[in-house]
Amino acid sequence: MKNNLLLIILLFSVSLSGKAQQSTITDSLAIKALGKLQWLEGNWSGEGWVDSRDARHFFNQTESIRTKVKGTVMLIEGLGIDKANAEIKHEAFAVVSYDIFARKYLMRAFKSDGKYVDAKINVEDDGTLVWGFKIDDAPEVRYTIKKVNEKWVEIGEFNLGAGKWTKFYEMTLNKQE
Repeated sequence: MKNNLLLIILLFSVSLSGKAQQSTITDSLAIKALGKLQWLEGNWSGEGWVDSRDARHFFNQTESIRTKVKGTVMLIEGLGIDKANAEIKHEAFAVVSYDIFARKYLMRAFKSDGKYVDAKINVEDDGTLVWGFKIDDAPEVRYTIKKVNEKWVEIGEFNLGAGKWTKFYEMTLNKQE
């Protein structure tokens, strides 16, 4: 009986050790994937423009990027203020993570109107982030964020068909830390 109890305790300990090791591997894969975006972490500010149906609008933008949960989740908060009338024109919140089983990045982007989109996202080895979405009959939209001379440079484009992308948005930010 005593030997059986020792055997059960030993097997249980080995099982727990294996699960802890698996958890560490999981964390390290997600951390490595999000590490490509580490350059984004911090506070940023700058300006940009966006085309609407009637005109081009200019704005001041701030972005705050933080990693959470041991570096496995990235939070992105953005606020755009119209230069002409000081009104909030853009307020957004996004969560980026990495699915180690599907081997792909995940992004859920929220807007101030309460809507959200589960975006397609790709992260290149140099840290360039390309994300986008298509909602119903609206044109497909994509954003490309690159690090250029220590600046965050982002463009937005839409596709009306035939693979022709048209730029409607551009923003350049400087790191504030």
